[in-house]
Amino acid sequence: MYHSNDCGFFKCCLAFLLFILLILPLNQAHSAKNQDPCDRAWKLINNGIAVWDNSDRQIELFEEALALCPDLLEAKLRLGKVYSNRGELDKAAIKFQEIITDVMSNDYFMTRPGSKDVLHEAMLSLAEVYRLEGRLDDAEDQYSRTLLLFPHSQAAQNQIQYVKKRLHRYDNALPPRYNLLTNPTFTRISGFCLPKGKFLIDAQYRFWTQDGSVTTDMLDNPEALFPPEEREVKIDLWIAGLRYGITDDFSIGVIGRYFRRKLKLPARTFSPPFPSAPSLSLDETNLKVSGLGDTIIMLKYQLLGKRQTRLSVYNLLSIPTGDEHAHDSDQSITRTIPLGSGSFDDTPGLAFTTAFNSFITNVNISYRITDGKNVGDEFNIGTALSYSYKHTVFTSLELAYRWRGKVRIKQEAENFTVTEKSTSTLFVAPGLQFIVFQGLKLEVGVKIPAIKPDKGWAEDYVFSAGISKAFF
Repeated sequence: MYHSNDCGFFKCCLAFLLFILLILPLNQAHSAKNQDPCDRAWKLINNGIAVWDNSDRQIELFEEALALCPDLLEAKLRLGKVYSNRGELDKAAIKFQEIITDVMSNDYFMTRPGSKDVLHEAMLSLAEVYRLEGRLDDAEDQYSRTLLLFPHSQAAQNQIQYVKKRLHRYDNALPPRYNLLTNPTFTRISGFCLPKGKFLIDAQYRFWTQDGSVTTDMLDNPEALFPPEEREVKIDLWIAGLRYGITDDFSIGVIGRYFRRKLKLPARTFSPPFPSAPSLSLDETNLKVSGLGDTIIMLKYQLLGKRQTRLSVYNLLSIPTGDEHAHDSDQSITRTIPLGSGSFDDTPGLAFTTAFNSFITNVNISYRITDGKNVGDEFNIGTALSYSYKHTVFTSLELAYRWRGKVRIKQEAENFTVTEKSTSTLFVAPGLQFIVFQGLKLEVGVKIPAIKPDKGWAEDYVFSAGISKAFF
């Protein structure tokens, strides 16, 4: 009897064990079937990393991971690196480019944790493929694009310097993020702020001629002994500026100006407003003044900084350092030729910059608020398109519209006030810039009035030449 019971107990244990062995694989299979495909793909990636010495097996595992989870960029990155290590550079480039395209064209990928790190690694890897293939120009462009998105990438900064050295352009090497600070000649304020702790100095020389006429309706005292006259002013302007990045999003600057103005009044004849008074003749009159103009304090804050696009607000505070009473005399004729407004004036504005491939677009909108004495209110909107060739030569074309409000200029010596009428002018301005040595830039440009008032006070051609240096 005891032996029979013992056999029965043994049979029960054996049956239970067989039950466990049968049901456990079924449960595991059911669990694996219900497991998230991307979780299973991650396990395959880890398995692939573990067999680092078997590239064929790695390719199998990474491709299987991609089949399970096509959006798993890490699997594409690993697969591209295996191809690159095997010397199959064409296949590697395809995988890296697929990652870049996926991330840049779909906000879904940009919001995934770690996707920016994968994008950064893919961009560096694609540039490395180009370098290994001997396509140094393409490698330089790819490292430049990487720095546009990841300006603090030490790997990209180091590699672009190496590539430029191989291309014999080492002396011209400038981190591409600073190329976006390379503003056109006349649209001077970029949407980008200087990085924290970096500064830029620049200097410009400009020359232009203004002309217009003064008629009796512009005078506050029509009976004043003052004839209608044509005027021509030649202006030399020297500008020097310093800008500094307080933070990556906040920059300050100071801009000083020095003017030399030469006024020519042609010979003319007029009849004084007295009965039977004889006509008077005046010879050509030449007057000139020179000195400091008003100083500008710039504050700029970056509102938007996404990829190659930047949007900033700024304010230019004009400090009255210029002589508002500057004047000169010739042949008993005295004229006031102001060098400054004589008041604190504000110019709030908006600056926008975006880059795509080798093109950079800048847009400025501003409005100057004044008291209308010596300098009038002014609305400006300007846009510029620049093309970068190898990050050392920039061509630009600017289109700018300007409206100026009326201005009252007091002629103290002869006790009358001239009121300049409001005017509108449309300018076209081509320009050329060269980076000649590690952030040292030379520039030339001309601003052409395409549409200007017939009799209003407006410029002819404005010629400009400048130099600047970015310290990075």
